[in-house]
Amino acid sequence: MSNLNFRKRRNRRGFFFHLSRHLPTFIVLFVIALVLGGGIFAFSRFVLKKQPGDRPVFATASEATKSNGTPSASAEADSDDPIGQLIDQADRLAKGYDYDKAMELLSQDPSIQSDPRISEALASFQSQKDSLVAADVKNVTHVFFHSLIMDTSKAFDGDSRMEGYNSVMTTKDEFLKILDALYNDGYVLVRIHDIAYETTDENGKEIPVPFIGPKKSVELWQKWGVPADRCITVKPGDSIKIKDIEIIALDSFDRTCIVTTDSTGPDREELTGVCPTDMDDKAVNYLVKTPGGNIYHSGDSHFSIYFAKHGKDYDIDVAFGSYGENPVGMQDKMTSVDILRMAEALRCKVVVPIHWDVWTNFQADCDEIKVLYDFKKDRNEYKFHPFFWQVGGKYTYPADKDKIYYHHRRGFEDCFEAPQNIPFRSCL
Repeated sequence: MSNLNFRKRRNRRGFFFHLSRHLPTFIVLFVIALVLGGGIFAFSRFVLKKQPGDRPVFATASEATKSNGTPSASAEADSDDPIGQLIDQADRLAKGYDYDKAMELLSQDPSIQSDPRISEALASFQSQKDSLVAADVKNVTHVFFHSLIMDTSKAFDGDSRMEGYNSVMTTKDEFLKILDALYNDGYVLVRIHDIAYETTDENGKEIPVPFIGPKKSVELWQKWGVPADRCITVKPGDSIKIKDIEIIALDSFDRTCIVTTDSTGPDREELTGVCPTDMDDKAVNYLVKTPGGNIYHSGDSHFSIYFAKHGKDYDIDVAFGSYGENPVGMQDKMTSVDILRMAEALRCKVVVPIHWDVWTNFQADCDEIKVLYDFKKDRNEYKFHPFFWQVGGKYTYPADKDKIYYHHRRGFEDCFEAPQNIPFRSCL
């Protein structure tokens, strides 16, 4: 036997020898731990349990409900406490920043006003309401979703539209996760009425927020439940005045819309050999005239030499053009060349490409426009320049009229305005 094997066997024998000597001690300590643990459990279970006269503390909305909105077990356990249930309901309203409704709910029944929980909740809601700060509706960060997919089994069933749904739409589960992330970052949901509210005319008559669009769009909105009296159907040449803003409907050049059927089902109409439908029924461009400048929105228009007609008829400051990298076999967005030609024809001062970053199969690079612009601007004597937006960015005309790119705030403007707490200057 080698010396190494001998040492290993001797060490194992020594280990078991010492273990056998201390085994009784280990057993005693284990029994003591069991006795103490059992005693603590019994004391907390039977001695410190809730007394019959104790009133339960009402739970918050998030605690009382599950993520799907159904009552949790704790909420069901308090079903014999109507005041607690009422406070919980009011708390849910308060978490939606509707403090007035929450306090109104708790104040309806005079018989419960003496309950200290009611007065405590009312005071809390009033305090939270008083701490609110009015928002600047002119500077509202928003999140936009094309559509929500409620039934993924139908959306992702393997047909030709599945990839499009996956790239540009949001499922219910994704939407709920996004909401949680927004809430955690301090964002809240608000009603569109809180931002785009109804107003009155010079006679004090209420003006409802209108839905303005071509014939086919209005028909679709009404199918979705938009009241007919809120809808205004427009065609090229129509003008709508809303306070100090004038909206003028102009010709659209969205050739895709005239080869797109209203239905994709068995009732889909046959377009082969049929004269194209009137584009004016399906799409229009808009000129929005404001005191600060005039905005031209081309929607999904392709390029047309008729842009030059609009440029001669109207004074255009900022123009939006649908830009994208068209896949093989598709012509749906304007190219970088088309964007420059459109801006030149419209005689605008600034052109802003849109749609280039919202469709994965049409994803484009705005720097391509910038390269072409720098290459051609001097020879063609362009009187405009492009502006490239970023998600979450802001563009104010005419204050930003000379900008090419949007850049989020870089910070550190206050550098060296206060003494530096550093060992020595070279650390910076």
